[in-house]
Amino acid sequence: MRSILGCTLKEYRNAIDELTKNGVLSRDERGAIFSRRMVKDQILRTEWRERQERHRHPVVTPVVTPVVTPVVTPVVTPLSRCSSSSSSSSKKESSTAALRLAALLGELMLKNNPGHIKLSNGHRDATVRLWASDIDKLIRIDQIKPEEIERVVQFAQSTPFWIPNIQSGKKLREQYDTLKMQMVQKKDVESTEQTAGLQRNDAIEMLDRIKQAERGKNGSSFATTKP
Repeated sequence: MRSILGCTLKEYRNAIDELTKNGVLSRDERGAIFSRRMVKDQILRTEWRERQERHRHPVVTPVVTPVVTPVVTPVVTPLSRCSSSSSSSSKKESSTAALRLAALLGELMLKNNPGHIKLSNGHRDATVRLWASDIDKLIRIDQIKPEEIERVVQFAQSTPFWIPNIQSGKKLREQYDTLKMQMVQKKDVESTEQTAGLQRNDAIEMLDRIKQAERGKNGSSFATTKP
């Protein structure tokens, strides 16, 4: 970095010390400089992988043969009716979210390909409902939040490689894990580049201050020694 800034070793060390003092950069127990943002993103990625593993490899509990007891007709109470209503309402909300996300996928695909066969000539509504069934499985079975799916859909239809490969709700579900990982990696690269740029600008600014201070000292010394 010193060669990039074009400064002496002393100026570089002074700039790094000043940045450390002001909390611009961080160091670990070995003294190595690291990015707090990258550490936080790695923690989020690890937690996301653990959630995916739990969803795809659930703990299998042993099957216990139930004890046969006399059948008792349950009494319907307002509480049980409320519970049933809540369950059906939750399923309805998931279906509504799936339809909205399927419609978003179709809209973005039409922007990329206005002549899409499955989304033109009156086939759009039927196609969107078909895609919604697969997206609904992402929400109900895979336990993925609709807002996360929406971000992945936006990423897939804005990335040249994925535009021709994600052409249905089924393909979206099949490639979801890969899409999510690539989206996170892209954000990591952008965050790293932004952090490096800020650190470089801070270092340059600090170097300019040091040079100005040294010029001021030299000027003051010259004025003192002048007869």
